[in-house]
Amino acid sequence: METEAFWQEWVLNFLKTQALVFIGESLRNLKLKGIEWAVDFSNWLMNELTELIINLYHQADEQERKTFKDKIIVAFPGSSILEKLN
Repeated sequence: METEAFWQEWVLNFLKTQALVFIGESLRNLKLKGIEWAVDFSNWLMNELTELIINLYHQADEQERKTFKDKIIVAFPGSSILEKLN
């Protein structure tokens, strides 16, 4: 009976370890996929926001355009949006 309990305990410990390894690997893979998704979403969002900013810029009056463009130059000097605002 002690031998049977030993094997049952060993099998349960083995299964528990395998389950923990599986869960850990699954979480790691989900994290990696989450990072990829977040980068893709950020890229899409930046493209959408850039288009919105450009459209609003073209609808603004001259003073608003100048103020906005001056602020972009100061805050984001290397921004590609400056080329699109002309």
